[in-house]
Amino acid sequence: MEPFTTVTAFGTGLAVLTAIFFPIINPFHEKCNKEGNLNVTAMQWDFESKLFGQHLAKITTLKVLPGFLKNKHPKKPLVLSFHGLTGTGKNYISQIIAQHIYPDGLKSKFVHQFVATLHFPHVQHLDMYKDQLQTWIKRNVSACERSVFIFDEVDKMQPELIDAIKPYLDYYEHIEGVDYRKAIFIFLSNTGGEVILGLALDFRKAGKQREDIKMSDVEHHLSLAAFNKKDGGFWHSSLIAQNLIDYFVPFLPLELQHVKMCIRRAILDRGYIIEEDIVSKVANDMTYYPKDEKVFSVKGCKVKDSKSGYVFHAGILDIMPLYANSVYTIARCLEPITTGIAIATASALTGYLSSPRFYCRFAECCEEDRPFNATALEADLNKKIFGQHLANNIILRALNGFFSNPNPKKPLALSLHGWTGTGKNFISKIIADNMYPLGMESKFIHLFISTLHFPHDSKIQLYKDQLQSWIRGNVSKCERSLFIFDEMDKLHPGLVDAIKPYLDYYDHIDGVSYRKAVFIFLRWILAQHSD
Repeated sequence: MEPFTTVTAFGTGLAVLTAIFFPIINPFHEKCNKEGNLNVTAMQWDFESKLFGQHLAKITTLKVLPGFLKNKHPKKPLVLSFHGLTGTGKNYISQIIAQHIYPDGLKSKFVHQFVATLHFPHVQHLDMYKDQLQTWIKRNVSACERSVFIFDEVDKMQPELIDAIKPYLDYYEHIEGVDYRKAIFIFLSNTGGEVILGLALDFRKAGKQREDIKMSDVEHHLSLAAFNKKDGGFWHSSLIAQNLIDYFVPFLPLELQHVKMCIRRAILDRGYIIEEDIVSKVANDMTYYPKDEKVFSVKGCKVKDSKSGYVFHAGILDIMPLYANSVYTIARCLEPITTGIAIATASALTGYLSSPRFYCRFAECCEEDRPFNATALEADLNKKIFGQHLANNIILRALNGFFSNPNPKKPLALSLHGWTGTGKNFISKIIADNMYPLGMESKFIHLFISTLHFPHDSKIQLYKDQLQSWIRGNVSKCERSLFIFDEMDKLHPGLVDAIKPYLDYYDHIDGVSYRKAVFIFLRWILAQHSD
């Protein structure tokens, strides 16, 4: 052979062999945790430093999970059901569990997360969902017997869908040649939250500590609440009737001290020094129940990251955005193309012409890394929005804190309320203008008007699918997408619930991260006139 042909043939053969064997010999290729390896000490440390006020959840998980993973021949899969009010840590602990079984956590191909309102939204498609879910579980457990399945919003699932996976949770050695006994199933539900809240209040009134609450005090009540909750995922479920759920784990409502712990954790995660006056300010701004005693946080820790963010950045970083934006502008916009051509080598010029910096001179680019100019936003709000000091202050602080955070834990969601003509639409336009130079004409900003885009209640299922697909498709292209929903008072409630998963604390949903997106909801309030 001629040298070129020989080299080409050898290179092609090597490429083929590499493609075939690389996944096997690559030490960084993710592997199924067949041996059930688990660093219990590291997981316990994460629980102590990141999960607050949940002694029952910690104790139960640390007792059950290591023992199950060490068992080479378990008699059935491990099935855990986490119950509690919103913001108490159910999602968070499931993420920690996933991360300690597989380093990639929820991104791992061996960890599978299902969100009821996202993956199973239509009742009329129940039979199709059953088939798809069974196929998915079978296929993935066949590939990795140590697969982890997390079902969120179980209280919004159809009971028949839960019962469809009952065989995989039972004591069968094999089903059609597949052994499911080493898999882990975790269910997350708000059902039973009121039961747990009532128990916590009773203990407090009796002068007992919350740490005195035992699993035996609440577990049976939780199983009954789940079993009898009509329209909930476990309503009259065979999983409960046949005792296939190993543990019903309660998540207690959080007190002021736990909320402060969450805030301190958020401060440390952001790389700041803890200042107790800021911690107290953020914690005290939250809503507590009962109103007269203010014992338990209504939303748990769910709002602590955004609130702590705008407090810090309002006080510390207001002087920074102008400088940062100036540096960015010089580096991105003022570098003459002719200078680059004059001094660049051919290879450097090729790289420059193919770079986002060059491309963004002529086409709009997603501004994922652009420093946010809070000074410009403040100036626009003060010059153009009148008589709305509350809205101006909150929006400025919220946006500044959110955009200054490189790793937000959830998307920013703002709900603007007021009479017609008070500035709701105008303020959303100002936000759009400060995010992208093209403002409302930007391809990264999406406006929905209820009476225009979703006019027919009879087509609500179609609208759900279209809206979810639109959000997913656009955030996949640009994490910093902005979505504005006008006329929220005329929007079908089912359509609002359809986008709930995209506003939550998930790292990823089906491979897409929504945590850098912004959602703005505009609602008109009818003026009330007295006779």
